[in-house]
Amino acid sequence: MAVLEDQGRIELAELVKNRPLHLAWGRGLAAWDNLAQPEPITATELVDEIGRRVASQKHFVVPETDPQAINTIQVPGGDLYRIVETPSRWVFVEFVFDFGDGIGESIRELGMFIGTQTQANLPIGQRYFTPDQVTQAGRLYMLDHIPRLIRSGATEQIYRYVLPF
Repeated sequence: MAVLEDQGRIELAELVKNRPLHLAWGRGLAAWDNLAQPEPITATELVDEIGRRVASQKHFVVPETDPQAINTIQVPGGDLYRIVETPSRWVFVEFVFDFGDGIGESIRELGMFIGTQTQANLPIGQRYFTPDQVTQAGRLYMLDHIPRLIRSGATEQIYRYVLPF
């Protein structure tokens, strides 16, 4: 039986890390507030996208057990990873939504997209995009239905993920 080797996984991790990565958030459905909805594995888009933000950080990481180790980060669930310079089977991605992104919106879904393309005439350095500014959504890599979050302009919203390959 054939198996995917670590070298192949590292190659896939490099390919994904070097592509545009965006985290989109959406309103989802109000019905989700009362009844948890499992995420489908066949989705290609969010139910009701509000906007998306390009990754603020992308690094190769390896699992770590020492919370005091240099360049160690913690992700939701408590897992520790250490940022490394050489390609690995894990890619750490961080998205930081600014204070003004999506103010007043009810967020119920998150989706990470690979390969998003935006309009060419947008300001250089723009990092948050509304659906009308996206020309190619890219491929939906990860979908997460979350408890309703009412977006406040008083905080930045930070999401961290480690993508395993």
